[in-house]
Amino acid sequence: MAIIHDDLLKRSYGGMYCTAGGASQNTHATAMVYTKVTQFTVDGQSSDLVFPDHANDRIQVAKPGIWLTIFTCMFNPGSADEFYFQAYAGAIGAVAAKTNVTCGAKVQAPADLVNVGMNGFVQMDTDHVIEIWVASTGNTESVDVKEMNLTISRFSS
Repeated sequence: MAIIHDDLLKRSYGGMYCTAGGASQNTHATAMVYTKVTQFTVDGQSSDLVFPDHANDRIQVAKPGIWLTIFTCMFNPGSADEFYFQAYAGAIGAVAAKTNVTCGAKVQAPADLVNVGMNGFVQMDTDHVIEIWVASTGNTESVDVKEMNLTISRFSS
């Protein structure tokens, strides 16, 4: 009989999402300067000291560790530019730092329905938050989100 460590049975996780379309937002007025995504509309399920906060478009963790971060987004762009999404993490109230979790898409036409997704591991300390930020190769381009999901799960301490 295999012995399963108690930590494996009790995972810390949390998520937030937007379905049926959120409000449109613009990228930064300067090309390739990231702007925080502010279109999450619902807190998803969570457990064990993970606090989704769609009102502030972030997920807070109260446990340090390595967190598997998964983000998906379907959106209509405002132009035929390149759009990039990146996870930012850091202490509450501090300037969030870029992580290695990133994705992007080159849009052929503004009417395209674009799907992007990214996943990776992010090291976070107690009372850190994770957020999603967006940039484009154009200036002040609209991002009209149709569906979006951010989920994190503690992988190890």
